[in-house]
Amino acid sequence: EMPSSSLFTNFYFVAVVTSGNPLFLKISRQTPAVDVVAVGLSSGLIIIHNIKFDESLMKFQQDWGPVTSLSFRTDGHPAMVAGSPVGHIGLWDLEQKKLPLHITNGADRVGIRVWIFDTAGGGGRLLRSRLGHSAPPTKVQHHGSLLTVSQDGTLQSFSTVHERFNRSLGHGTIYFLFHGKMAVMDNEMLISILFVYMHKSLFPVFFIKINQLVTRFHQQEEIQKENSRLVSDCSLFLSWYSGKLVIALDDFTLNVLDVETKRVVRKFPGHRGQVNDMVNGRWLIAAAMDCTIRTWDLPSGCLVDCFLVDSAAVSLTMSPTGDFLASSHVDSLGIYLWSNNTLCSMVSLCPLPSDYEPTVIMLPGTLHSNTIFEITSQELEQYFMTESPEQLDQQPVTLSLLPDSRWKNLLHLDIINDGCLWRKTFLAQKSAFFQQLESATLRNKYNGPVGMLKEMGPSGIDAELRGLAPDMGGDVSVLQDFLKIVASMLNSKRDFDLAQSYLALFLKLHLRLITQEPELMEEASRVSEKLEEMWTSMQTLFNQSLCLLSYTKSALL
Repeated sequence: EMPSSSLFTNFYFVAVVTSGNPLFLKISRQTPAVDVVAVGLSSGLIIIHNIKFDESLMKFQQDWGPVTSLSFRTDGHPAMVAGSPVGHIGLWDLEQKKLPLHITNGADRVGIRVWIFDTAGGGGRLLRSRLGHSAPPTKVQHHGSLLTVSQDGTLQSFSTVHERFNRSLGHGTIYFLFHGKMAVMDNEMLISILFVYMHKSLFPVFFIKINQLVTRFHQQEEIQKENSRLVSDCSLFLSWYSGKLVIALDDFTLNVLDVETKRVVRKFPGHRGQVNDMVNGRWLIAAAMDCTIRTWDLPSGCLVDCFLVDSAAVSLTMSPTGDFLASSHVDSLGIYLWSNNTLCSMVSLCPLPSDYEPTVIMLPGTLHSNTIFEITSQELEQYFMTESPEQLDQQPVTLSLLPDSRWKNLLHLDIINDGCLWRKTFLAQKSAFFQQLESATLRNKYNGPVGMLKEMGPSGIDAELRGLAPDMGGDVSVLQDFLKIVASMLNSKRDFDLAQSYLALFLKLHLRLITQEPELMEEASRVSEKLEEMWTSMQTLFNQSLCLLSYTKSALL
């Protein structure tokens, strides 16, 4: 006899009794109802079970495989969603005990789709989706957005600005006539022709020029020796902007050919594997099967950068503005973006030595699966016990982080009804804040009274500042000491919001007296000058930030 206190045993027991055969529990979920859970089995059976009374309330059977996930609507609609390994999703109506909606997955089975159930009758519709390739991309090309071709036969457009601009551009192959015979053009061939064609409308001329160029290349006697090294599958990379043709030979050497003079102007050895793709401009960036990505400076002919990646890059493309490099890799579904550091910092482009050994750099946004972080209990305790300093640096202005209710409404407090009571209190004896203020002035350290103000509420702060007036038991020297507190807070650039609020309330309460006392006017003038100096500095920083933000937004668009 199985104990009823074991939930897993009860679930298994229900499955055995119901089916007559030992089934495996795949998934279980708590329902919105108390003491009621849903159990999904490997046979596709879903059981809604009350664990308090050990009673099965209802059962559903999905015919498209085991139950891999369960979820319930919590907005008042009695509905249950069940998933399966093939990607089908069933929305079950718990009141009518039927399946009103059945969502099937696409053939790619890749991506995330969000459905919203806001139609009449409780039906669902696709709200948003984030899809990708189901096979590793083989070609990446930048044209406003990133056009990618994958082994799954799809052509997709990915935006580097926002995912809402992502588009799927089709799936399949294109048939065309070549020498009177039917030939097949895949998406990778199509994307290669479209950037000649879409940029220059010269794709017929492109093939003519290449044919003439290769013919003359073979006819030149001084380059005949190079012909023996050319193989049928050598790679050609042409840059319309620089007029340079890069030829990857079978010995992994890169030859740069000037299209106008028909001469080899640069030779770049170094790769130890087949060259998969290149980016040709001022820099020649090449990726090969030896898992290296090398960058040569074409004017100087020097290798200026080289690094290793875990998986060989099969395609490269540089954005037109040169701000990032995109790459796709062997057995990887992602498109990886590399930032151009020369645009945001000073980077030395000194030539690398001939014996330079590149280091391995992780792909953007990835982490080695075998990376293990070992943290001792002492290190963990030290991490959580570490407190951030009150001020990170002396230059920036630091706010107090106090709730707005503690200082923001100081100027809008109503007159305290029981004013006579605290008036008599101040006349009878000095408050703790009053005494702290007097002693702090003698020591020229104002942390004590500022700390006390931080602990007070708006009404307490108002009462303390009113009590500094001569008719409330204070005197002119104490009012001058308070202005020194504000000046000290401004000089330290800490609690900037509190200093502004305290000063505003102080001026509201004692402005008439300040104008009548030369000592107070002189101290108030010093505070005003310091305040104006700080606001000028902050306004300069604001303008610089707004200018940079405006440029960034316009550059992205």
